[in-house]
Amino acid sequence: LIFSLIVPYSNEKHLEKNICAEGWNQATWVDLGCILFDSTTLLTWEEANIYCQGFENGRLIEIRTEEQLDFLQMELNALDGHESKHSWWTGGTDVGREGDWIWIGSLTEVADFVFHAGQPDGGS
Repeated sequence: LIFSLIVPYSNEKHLEKNICAEGWNQATWVDLGCILFDSTTLLTWEEANIYCQGFENGRLIEIRTEEQLDFLQMELNALDGHESKHSWWTGGTDVGREGDWIWIGSLTEVADFVFHAGQPDGGS
């Protein structure tokens, strides 16, 4: 199963209180803004990208630091403890540039630390 993971963009850091709408997870301290983990709808990557853009300042998530990756892994592990295991989309894509992975929102390169060992493997 494939589901979407979205985040509206925010440069502001708020540590005192949760600034995110109900149902969203605050991730401002790792510069990810507010994150919505939506496991209710099965979407392709293209559909998830469009779905995310339907939220004000929304987009598929971009992981730019190892701290952000650690935070997301912690959040996803907690979700897997309460729901059935899911797969999640990020904003990484090589559409139109096979093997050249970029973040769809910023058009910057996806760093190697984001991938599991041996990935990407060209779909094999």
